[in-house]
Amino acid sequence: MARASCTANRTSRSKNLCCTRLFFPATISQRLGFLWPQWAHKKPSLHTEPGADGFLDLGIFVTIEAMTRLTTVATGNRAEQAAAEYLIRAGYDVIDRNYRRKHCEIDIVARRDSTVYFVEVKYRADDHFGGGLAYIGHDKLRHMERAALTWVTDRHWDGEYTLSAIEVGGDYEVLNFIESIW
Repeated sequence: MARASCTANRTSRSKNLCCTRLFFPATISQRLGFLWPQWAHKKPSLHTEPGADGFLDLGIFVTIEAMTRLTTVATGNRAEQAAAEYLIRAGYDVIDRNYRRKHCEIDIVARRDSTVYFVEVKYRADDHFGGGLAYIGHDKLRHMERAALTWVTDRHWDGEYTLSAIEVGGDYEVLNFIESIW
């Protein structure tokens, strides 16, 4: 049976790391062999450590750094929430979020006056590889158009509609809003 001991618990706001050390007794370690878990970042190294009874146990220590950063989905949800709040403050009514159908999705559907806006939210932690809006290319526009047509058909919407985009930055602040990209 593996026993866990926390040898280093570094939790800082910048790195958000929690390091845990697991000890596998030699018999379990031998059984692991080539079935080394995929979640382990490094191959094991052989160490010795006195057990509770004072005897030396031969075994393997595994250091696992569990990243507690937000997952991609959680990051996207926070960015979409920031975008929805921005739209509400700007006078839009958010009427649908995360509308999904086969082969298409819309992050936010908002309405102002008699026009429906299909909003794509793009989040980038930094702009080293370009801002979020730079990632809306021809293919993405076609997907957005297909999603908008699907929503219009599903909801029997007869009014005007347009495709929009919002860029959200690293601290979940709206950097740019393009009301009509189509």
